Amino acid sequence: PRKAARRGRRARRRDPNYVPRQINPLKPQFLQFATRWGRWIEAFADPSLPLVVDVGCGAGEWAAAAARAHPDLNVLGVDCRANAYASADAPPNCVFLAANTAAGDLSALLGGWIAAGGAVKYVLAQCPDPHWKGKHRNRRMLTSSFFRAAAVGLDVGGLVVVRSDVSDVVAAATAAATSEAPALLVESQPDATLTALLAIPTERMTYAASRGGAVATAVYEVVPGVSRRRRALEELRRVICDD
Repeated sequence: PRKAARRGRRARRRDPNYVPRQINPLKPQFLQFATRWGRWIEAFADPSLPLVVDVGCGAGEWAAAAARAHPDLNVLGVDCRANAYASADAPPNCVFLAANTAAGDLSALLGGWIAAGGAVKYVLAQCPDPHWKGKHRNRRMLTSSFFRAAAVGLDVGGLVVVRSDVSDVVAAATAAATSEAPALLVESQPDATLTALLAIPTERMTYAASRGGAVATAVYEVVPGVSRRRRALEELRRVICDD
């Protein structure tokens, strides 16, 4: 049975359409996406619409459904695994991009969007890989660097959202998001538009519900009164001090 299981795993990995459940985002093949993005902003029919970023979008079903339900928003689905969303049926206000937020791509994406004159409304991380083992802790996406990048990029009133059927993931995310000094994010509540978006289930949430599982949600906003310029300066100061 063990040999058969190993053969099955090898066969799946040789399949070009195989999508592993958990991946190591620090592998070399996941670290050079930014060089292949091209003029991705122009792929949206109307780049002037506010941006929603679905980090770790998987097959892209949620991103496409959210874009169809809210034509007044642009939805960007990003994932390390480009073959995961290859068959997604995306409307004109939905674009998919291979990116690795665990390797710093979120800052580049949001920075490019802002430089083009766009506004970032929401950044969502829905059911990210938990990477249970302690030796794999550095593979986790929801680090303090992730939340700092989101905080610097958010427009006024923008929100960061974490959802997971693993409660420890949300608890760890809250610690990472709010424990930095100086703090850029604080816990918050969803607005009306975000509440409507969160009513759309992801593939993982549908599976969890079928197994009787619960989904935990945490929402964060930028510390009131802190401008984007100040957020960027605080992040620059932190980087300089770390170096």
